[in-house]
Amino acid sequence: MPVQTKFIGRYSIVSELGRGGMGVVYRAQHMDSGRIAALKTLTAFTGDRISCLRREIQALSHLDHPSIVKIYDHGIQDSIPWYAMEFLEGEILRNHCLSATSDLDGSWWTHSLGRSRRKPIARSARASSDRHRGVSPMKSLKPVLNIMHDVCDAVSFMHGEGIVHRDLKPENILIRPDGTPVLMDFGLAAFGMGRSNREVLDLLKPGMGTLLYMAPELFQGEKADCRSDLYAIGCMLYELLTDRLPIDGADPASIQQQKLTLSITPPSRLHPSIPSELDALIMNLLEPDPARRIGYATDVCSALRAAGADRTDPLTATPLRYYLHRPRFTGRRQMYTQLSQRLARASVGRGSLMLVAGESGIGKTRLGLEIAGLALRNSFQVVMGECSALSGLRGGSARGELLQGFQKPLEAIVDLCVEQGEAFRERIMEQDALFLAHFSKAVFESLPESTRDDLPQISKSDPLRKLFRTVASILSRLATEKPLLVIIDDLQWADELTLGVIRHMASEQTCVSKRLLFLGLYRAEETTEKLQAILGLSGVESASLFRLNTDELAGIIADMLASRLDAPKFVHRLAELAEGNPFFIAEYLNGCLDSGILKRVVNGWRIETAGAGKEPELPSLPVTLKQLIAHRFTLLPPDRRHLVDVASILSRDIEPRMLQAIARLDESTFADRLHDLTIRHFFEELPDGLIRFTHDKIREAALEQLPVDEGRDLHRTAASVIETDFARYGEQHPYELGHHWEMAGNTDKACEYYWLASEAAIARFALSEAETFLKKILAITDSASQHSVNARLRLGRGIYEYLGQHDRAVKIFDQTIPDAERIGNQMNVAELLFAICINAIYMGDYTRAHEAGQAAIPIFERNGQIGYVATVYGHFAAIAHRKGDFLEGLRLNHLALDLYQQTDRKDMQSWVLGNIGRIQFSLKQDKECMASLEESLRLARESGNNLYACNTLGCMGIIYNYCSKFERAEACIREAIRIHRLDGNRRMEGQELCNLGDLLVSRGDLEDARAVLREAESVHEEYDNQIVKAKIDVAMGRYHLARCQLSTARERFERALKHFRSLEIPSYVSFALNWLAHVEMNAGRFEQYLEYAAECETLFEKNQDIRALALCHIEQARYKMLQGDYGEAERLLRSTIPEVMPERYVAEQAVSYAAMGELMIQLGKLKEARSWIDKAIRTADRNGLRITGIDARLARITIGRMNRLSVRTLSAQLRALTPLVQATGDHLLGIRLQSEAAFINHLLGRSGREHLTRMEALVDLPSMAEDSPIVRLIRKVRRAVEAFEAGQALVAGQREGDLPVSGPSNDRAEK
Repeated sequence: MPVQTKFIGRYSIVSELGRGGMGVVYRAQHMDSGRIAALKTLTAFTGDRISCLRREIQALSHLDHPSIVKIYDHGIQDSIPWYAMEFLEGEILRNHCLSATSDLDGSWWTHSLGRSRRKPIARSARASSDRHRGVSPMKSLKPVLNIMHDVCDAVSFMHGEGIVHRDLKPENILIRPDGTPVLMDFGLAAFGMGRSNREVLDLLKPGMGTLLYMAPELFQGEKADCRSDLYAIGCMLYELLTDRLPIDGADPASIQQQKLTLSITPPSRLHPSIPSELDALIMNLLEPDPARRIGYATDVCSALRAAGADRTDPLTATPLRYYLHRPRFTGRRQMYTQLSQRLARASVGRGSLMLVAGESGIGKTRLGLEIAGLALRNSFQVVMGECSALSGLRGGSARGELLQGFQKPLEAIVDLCVEQGEAFRERIMEQDALFLAHFSKAVFESLPESTRDDLPQISKSDPLRKLFRTVASILSRLATEKPLLVIIDDLQWADELTLGVIRHMASEQTCVSKRLLFLGLYRAEETTEKLQAILGLSGVESASLFRLNTDELAGIIADMLASRLDAPKFVHRLAELAEGNPFFIAEYLNGCLDSGILKRVVNGWRIETAGAGKEPELPSLPVTLKQLIAHRFTLLPPDRRHLVDVASILSRDIEPRMLQAIARLDESTFADRLHDLTIRHFFEELPDGLIRFTHDKIREAALEQLPVDEGRDLHRTAASVIETDFARYGEQHPYELGHHWEMAGNTDKACEYYWLASEAAIARFALSEAETFLKKILAITDSASQHSVNARLRLGRGIYEYLGQHDRAVKIFDQTIPDAERIGNQMNVAELLFAICINAIYMGDYTRAHEAGQAAIPIFERNGQIGYVATVYGHFAAIAHRKGDFLEGLRLNHLALDLYQQTDRKDMQSWVLGNIGRIQFSLKQDKECMASLEESLRLARESGNNLYACNTLGCMGIIYNYCSKFERAEACIREAIRIHRLDGNRRMEGQELCNLGDLLVSRGDLEDARAVLREAESVHEEYDNQIVKAKIDVAMGRYHLARCQLSTARERFERALKHFRSLEIPSYVSFALNWLAHVEMNAGRFEQYLEYAAECETLFEKNQDIRALALCHIEQARYKMLQGDYGEAERLLRSTIPEVMPERYVAEQAVSYAAMGELMIQLGKLKEARSWIDKAIRTADRNGLRITGIDARLARITIGRMNRLSVRTLSAQLRALTPLVQATGDHLLGIRLQSEAAFINHLLGRSGREHLTRMEALVDLPSMAEDSPIVRLIRKVRRAVEAFEAGQALVAGQREGDLPVSGPSNDRAEK
């Protein structure tokens, strides 16, 4: 906040009182009352400083004591908090009582805001001549004791209110002119330290505070409790009485070491006149172990009075509240060690994801905080979150806000980005902020205001994967800056988005190889199915917290009492009764305090039920946890109990003003009752100012005991108040309003808000949550009601259809149509029929789809719904296309396009034009096809519809692949994949990966193809798209065929054929049949081949698919060659070649030329064979047909060998082809290559055995019949090898018998 600000809130700035490195204090005057105040705000806006100021405001708002500075007002201006407090006159304690002050800043406001920049060890460096100059006890002991008594009185009150100061020192205590001390600077205050049963996920960084006065447990990263303040009081007493601090360290490390080892000179040695009782008190307060320190400020007051302070009554009439201490972390050594090891591994880039279970109250949150403290001490970043259920649910489990578990971590990351600057933000958030703003309030509010109203819409295609990946990526990037610990508590209540992120992190192994440890905590007794599924993932480590033993629980009891209780039987029996649960101990002791059974006495406790001189037994309190909580309720006055009841029906974290309004209380009365319930430990205030029950079990018990009639009235009041006075909250939490109205008996209102909640969830793709909200509508309404019809229509279209559960969607639509007809809503009937049409198409039930669509059209036309009519025609066109009726498909698409052009729906025009382009290609209208597709792409981009743009790009890629224009095809498909990945559209990405894999197989990049197709398969394991799965099977079958893995290829093709037949898509059926025929041809199973080939030919002729028919005839010609029917083979090839002359059939041209060359080789017409093979090579090279080009070159080597071309030339050609064949990974080419190598080796006078062995290794021989062309070729090579080896043996025998070997023969062999 700039210095020149004239007004802050309702205060006018009079003058500046002081300024530090981070903040400033002004003298200010209230514009209405004229009251003078000291107004404190910030000049440096770091996350830590803002947090400190907020803590100070929160602490002072609760404290009303003469020795604690009073807060008048507070607020936020320009996003920076400020507060106004009483204007104090006087001097700080150091100036008032200490003789040496030159090295300390005397202005309290400067120190409290800016933190003194002096080195913390400066006071230890005094000359030795000053070291023994103590305060004269005879002259000034009593004033010092009186001041410190009053300070302890204020501290005792503060502790009773559940607040620990954490930074007590002489600079933070001001002495008024009348001698009254005043505590100030609560910027490091910690909350919930009184009678807290449940840990709060609120962790300050270790070492925050002033080292010279800091308790040892604080710089070790332990959580502060009341005894931390008492250590600071011991330091101040020591300093006031001896004029020096208890530690003489030369640097921070030595100071810490002295504090830990109690290397402190007793004050009485420095000044012998200090009484021994006072000396013992000070040394006890300076104990390194808080468990051995005095536990209560009231006991310090008693000791000071005994030492000479002349104080009797407390400074305030408010009764002091006694409290229980936070026990030490007990009984979890093994778990702590295990998590410590995970932290150590994460620090060096070997992170992990771990989920820890435990029953309610067993200590899960405490474990998390201990690990967080350890992480901070080891230079980790720590972010923590939690999940919650809606408080008012009776037996329900609906969640709170979406992505709830990651809201606080994201808020912490946003604050860190603000603090670290724009460069850091760019590194961590990259381009994710705009997308994440839809799911995170903190991210949304971090955006410039001009951006918030213009956020890009969430893509409807698989945004959840993008969300999960985005959150995981942000955490990963943050972990690259510094090791990161993420803790999320209460995962049993996690919403589906929170669990989705965790599941993604586990599946993708986000933490592995990163400096990231994720720790999730959950109730074992409330584990959900979705959470259980995550526990079963390989990337998740799991562990459980078990109950503590009796000795461990007895130690907890002693720690919580923090002073003497001579009642071993009581302690032992209570430990047994708790059955290992620490929460039971806390509730029981709190019950004893509330009942007046457990009472504070000087330096200890007393059980009131015990008779004089008797060992106290357990008081007559209930012995179960539920009964204990219920007993505590009976001790509440009715007005307090009413406030508890109101809170029990609200959300887990409650806005105080809302609670006040619903309870119908004025501000003062509400504050008193809330404060009392906080002190009684029913409520606790969170660091962000919200209110929460101290434990969910207390909230659950209150709700269970609430009478139905009273609950109904409270829910009605809550709903009305939220609607009228907290409209913004209601907009953000519509489900809560729905629940309140349902419980109040107002069904219409309840349905209205449940609907809004479902829409909000669907908009963020939290479909399980949306289904819960819609089913709430169904549960409270009659089936023949508009609410019920709308809910079922939304369930089917918005959830089941999106999830690919088409049969489930059609079923609910069928059930809903009669109800829509009964209420007379014809548009609903039409919408249901339309929905059946779409889902039936997905199911392959085209007859049902057509019937439903035809029934819907007249209703839409009567209601002027042109867009719906156009969409029905578009889907009818898709059916016609799939059935091979291209002209009808084209006609219907043009009908749809004409209707869409009457609207401004460019995206839908793009959709129809894309479909038109596909049909035009099937009709061989190539020029018109590309024009339609290019216009489709333009309209999709203009309308910002990435899905339709990618659909068109994918279609263009398939067409280019069909035409063997592989480079263009790959560019289109990869661009579609890139966009789908940016949008997080995993489903469509998988479809394009299938197309890319098919392209790579066609081009001969087999290993790349396999990797891509496996990724496509992994994507479609999540989705039920039978067409794409079958296409992947075909592409993988082609891969296995090229690798000569014929059995596997056959399985793939047969599975695809089964799916295509069930879906009644003739073009796809023939597609699969053709490849099955190819498998059977290579396997030598000619009977099956002929059966498949005949069906293929019939379908291809019916569909007028020239390309497929040409390939079918080429394959038939090869079969005829195998059978020796060369005349029929030649007829088939010569009739095929003219059919494939258009440019779109270049691949078929090259294959037909190569096949004709093979035929001529077999006929011995080598010159003609060479001519055909050269044409095949030229065509293949010109169009990038890699496989065909290699195959033709192998045939040319065969021709050269038969023409007795130079062996050296043949060898050179073979060597040139070898790496090309190896690069493809195609075993069919490999077999041909090895066969030629064997024959050429014979010409060189070498055995071809090595090449024969390689051939056999490339083939799955058991899957092939004896007549298989592959087996025939291997057999031919084997005979040649055996003959050559037999001839070599004969020559060797002749040599042994002195028979001459012909020289010329050797020459010919060499040639």
